[in-house]
Amino acid sequence: MTQIIYITGASGSGTSTLGNAIKNCFDVNIIESDDITMLPTDPPFQFPRPIEERLPLLRQKIHKDKLNVIVGSINDWGNEVIDEADMFILLYTDFIVREKRIRQRETERFGTRLVEDTIISKNYQRLIDWTRNYDTFNDCRSLKHHKMLYDDFEKAKFFFENQEISDILSLIKSEIKKLIKSKE
Repeated sequence: MTQIIYITGASGSGTSTLGNAIKNCFDVNIIESDDITMLPTDPPFQFPRPIEERLPLLRQKIHKDKLNVIVGSINDWGNEVIDEADMFILLYTDFIVREKRIRQRETERFGTRLVEDTIISKNYQRLIDWTRNYDTFNDCRSLKHHKMLYDDFEKAKFFFENQEISDILSLIKSEIKKLIKSKE
């Protein structure tokens, strides 16, 4: 029986950080949606993977004998996997915090290339623009759409707004343990 936790929210909301915190506590398989949604390039995030290739690739990465934690947004192409998930976690963080986190993460990732490399700089600006508009636009990777998916989800679900990752992990640990125990 495959088990899945789906963690989503705007870039900078802490989805990857929460996924890694779960991985530090439990033996889980982490799947980053960006690794599926985007083709591997240098610099990264230049070209989206064709949509018809994404779901089969996600299915390949799902481990049958481990709890899988899918981090990011797959709802424009992976709704059937979301429907199969055992837990849905939606993270919301105010834009000012998301922007600060993204700036720090991208500066650590790219250093001076963030301003010197035209492609990286353009991608960074697109990311900031997207997360700035996450709260208000009506695209499939928006707060509105994520909330609709969350509201329709019928299994364990958690919505966290402006909470520290350590606090979130404390609140969901027992539910994750139950999931793992149910597989044994």
